[in-house]
Amino acid sequence: MNSARTFIWALIAMALVAPSAWSQGTPKAGPKPATQKHIDTIKKSFASSKALLRQYEWIETTVTSLKGEEKSRVVKRCYYGAEGGLQKVVTSAPPKAKKTRGIRGKIKKKKMKEMAEYMKSAAALVKSYIPPDPAKIQACKAGGRALIHMTDPGKRAKIQLNQYLVPGDSLSFDVDLAKSRLLELNIKSVLGESKDPVTLDVRFGAFPDGTIYTSRTTLVAKAKEVTVVIENSGYKKLAK
Repeated sequence: MNSARTFIWALIAMALVAPSAWSQGTPKAGPKPATQKHIDTIKKSFASSKALLRQYEWIETTVTSLKGEEKSRVVKRCYYGAEGGLQKVVTSAPPKAKKTRGIRGKIKKKKMKEMAEYMKSAAALVKSYIPPDPAKIQACKAGGRALIHMTDPGKRAKIQLNQYLVPGDSLSFDVDLAKSRLLELNIKSVLGESKDPVTLDVRFGAFPDGTIYTSRTTLVAKAKEVTVVIENSGYKKLAK
């Protein structure tokens, strides 16, 4: 009788002390240091993309919005010139805003100038991260700031690079391990003198041979309610 009571109380104690043990099963493994193979996957993907893009021209559309209202839309024709540099020719840009006279005009002009500078900085920030610099990627690996988390072991993983460009920033690559292909890139950084937190969501497209290219980049700066969307489309091979 005593042994039966002891057994029952033992079961009750186990249920009260560690209820998660009955339902959660084996705990998920945490992130580990990324290997050089993982880092090479990222670098090779962008290197292959850059090499293939030299054969193409495409349309880059940059839309800048403030508080959900579109403020600027600039369309450029992009291609690599004979000397190897990326050329961007503006084909469409918004008309200049009408001037407002007097004190109100001066205040408005000052605010517009400040916001224009902020938006310009936002667009520049995108370019400082996309495409990622192979040397900076390797520096993250060498400095122990590259981690990998297996979201689906053997199939899919997230490779995170910390302090890539500035203290506190991070790049998180969603990778198809089976195809060694990048699926998505999420970036956290800061913008402006006030160091406003910003996020960049990068989506990739792929050419028929599987080579990736950046199809859409979205930057969101919540502090100023600024959004910048850069979309690449209309790819076609350059005439020889």
